[in-house]
Amino acid sequence: MPVPAVGARVRVPIGTRVVTGCVVEYPSDAPTGELKDVIEVVDHEPLLPADVVALCRWVADYYMAGVGDAIGAAMPPGARRKATSFKTMRVATLTTLGSDTVSGGEAPGLTSKQREALEVLAGSSTGLPLSELRDRAISADVVGRLAARGLVLVRAEATERDPFERAAMADVQPSASRVLTAEQTAAFEQLAALVDARDFRVALLHGVTGSGKTEIYLRLADRVRNAGRQTLLMVPEIALTPSVAGLFR
Repeated sequence: MPVPAVGARVRVPIGTRVVTGCVVEYPSDAPTGELKDVIEVVDHEPLLPADVVALCRWVADYYMAGVGDAIGAAMPPGARRKATSFKTMRVATLTTLGSDTVSGGEAPGLTSKQREALEVLAGSSTGLPLSELRDRAISADVVGRLAARGLVLVRAEATERDPFERAAMADVQPSASRVLTAEQTAAFEQLAALVDARDFRVALLHGVTGSGKTEIYLRLADRVRNAGRQTLLMVPEIALTPSVAGLFR
């Protein structure tokens, strides 16, 4: 099997069980003792990016926790199952025989709707989702009959949904005219000084709902990004207000 990438899930034997693990590194020195073979590589592409794996290893070291616990916290729900939990969509593409048919090859018995489907698919090199074909009045039954004749291939393709796709304030633009209050300005200047120090610092911003905490976080994040650095915003899993905590580096 191919060597799994860092961040990819693998199925490994532990005692009488088979569990899902995550590749975190390739040690330079071969470990001693009895080694067991990986049973299966679940992900051809890393489920967790390498920088997220590195963050988990830092978290495990900083909080004196097991790296497996940190990795488990970073995994999306259901990631420990064998199959991926990403939402999939069915995508139809032309086969070589289907392309030849569109180009004038023999294909007796095709209906006008089936020929229309082939012509539509011929315009896309990567294929089209069945939902999009349905919007063009090409049913799944038509695609299925073409697939049965070897003219079309239908595959399941993972799709990553945009978490901000349905955001209530997706079209809201930042206002440069918004002026901070005296307390907000004092808090922002103190936190900005910590950010500019480019050192590991911890700060707590405390305020009631509506006191402007999020505004200060956004301005700090903008300051960090303009300096070519990174910002991570974490939202509580259960929260009644849009409070956020920021990590800057």
